[in-house]
Amino acid sequence: MGLREIALRARVALTNPTRHARLQDHCRRGAAPMYVPFYHRVADQFPNDWTISRTDFRRHVLHCLEHCEPITLGELQSRVDSNQSYRPTITFTFDDGYAENCDFALPLLI
Repeated sequence: MGLREIALRARVALTNPTRHARLQDHCRRGAAPMYVPFYHRVADQFPNDWTISRTDFRRHVLHCLEHCEPITLGELQSRVDSNQSYRPTITFTFDDGYAENCDFALPLLI
């Protein structure tokens, strides 16, 4: 483990109580974060700069589902319109319809 990674881990550990308290405050006020990551292609074959591996995508999804409530785009819009979000939410989006996304990513998300 390099010095940079040690420093990053220390920063995360030291700031965790403050970040957690701030998140709880936002949730109480109805201002919890609403995350909308977008993906281009989930695949292991022929990767490029816009591709995420199946392993990394699964890791992203599991982490997000552990910390956020999954909601639809319609529900996201409703919460934005009402200016109320009492829990951190996640809405996964894709900017293209690659077959690999349907074969792997979609079953993981539904």
